[in-house]
Amino acid sequence: MSTPLEAKMKTSSNDILLEDPSYYRELVGALQYVTLTRPDLSYSVNYVSQFMHAPTITHLKMARRILRYVKGTIVQFSSHTTFDLFAFSNVDWVGWTTTKRSTTIAHSLDEILSLVLQKSNIQFPNQAQEQKLRNGKHSG
Repeated sequence: MSTPLEAKMKTSSNDILLEDPSYYRELVGALQYVTLTRPDLSYSVNYVSQFMHAPTITHLKMARRILRYVKGTIVQFSSHTTFDLFAFSNVDWVGWTTTKRSTTIAHSLDEILSLVLQKSNIQFPNQAQEQKLRNGKHSG
């Protein structure tokens, strides 16, 4: 399935209303949370959420199609996948005092963590504890 909703899917006023719309409302409510991490679904989920007051069988089919689309497009990672997380900053408006241009900076997570640790003067008793923090492994 290449799209979350069919293009030009029509609803009619003759569609049968759902007896109990609570399932539909819960499904669409859950899909609304998914749009926080999947903005590509925003239009489709917004469209089906417009029918929460009186959902029909056709609307339920639309919501289920979006759910199947999400299931089919989930990216699965193996334990050997590595991630490089970068943070972007565009807030230094006084970096260039004559032009007031912004200076954009990109840092890796490791560089940011090093800067934070330096500025906060955190001392680790051993290098293993520092490495655990860098790897995101917290004990206790």
